[in-house]
Amino acid sequence: MVSVNNLKRIAIALLNYQSAHGHFPPAVLYGPDGKTPYSWRVEILPHLGQQALFDMYHFDEPWDSPANRKVLETMVPVFCRSKEMTGSSTNTCYFALTGPGTMFDGKNGTRIAEIVDSTTNTILLVEAKRDVPWTKPEDIPYAADKPLPKLGGFADVMFNVVFADGHVVALLENTPEKLLRALITKDGGEPVDAKNPVVNPGPQSNQVWGPNQSKLAPMQRR
Repeated sequence: MVSVNNLKRIAIALLNYQSAHGHFPPAVLYGPDGKTPYSWRVEILPHLGQQALFDMYHFDEPWDSPANRKVLETMVPVFCRSKEMTGSSTNTCYFALTGPGTMFDGKNGTRIAEIVDSTTNTILLVEAKRDVPWTKPEDIPYAADKPLPKLGGFADVMFNVVFADGHVVALLENTPEKLLRALITKDGGEPVDAKNPVVNPGPQSNQVWGPNQSKLAPMQRR
């Protein structure tokens, strides 16, 4: 449940950011010099109750400068999948997918009106096991004409994603590629049928996708 709650909290922070700015943050932002990149994870710190840590960040210096490494070393728990993993690790467990058509394409940030496929059917963030420090302005590139990136890695058969409306789904690793690609894009126009039942609903997510499903459906607790 820790990862599910983390994703929900991050999504709420992103939605609050969207409400305040009129758009979601881009994956990479730039400091006052217009050329020093920093991550969306740093940008939303005030919306996660981490204003003091945000104020410590030097936006005119690289993410791994001596000053900014002090921020990095203060691991924000919401970016780590479980308490057991925190330890001395400063790696994030949650990533944006970047590239044309994703929620984090472009330099200006996505507006709600641009999510043609609806916030309910568009992936906002994914869970992935990668060696990426949480303040580093690096996420997961996606392209329609390239193989799907490797996601998950924490559990044997599934990984969590959060959609742009804030609900969390556990995707099975053998989710059909066509379906996953449809959920990654915000304006592909693919229809979503909410009538199909889910299979094997689990306790760690709101919903679970099965390999025999073609569309998304709300989880029905038994």
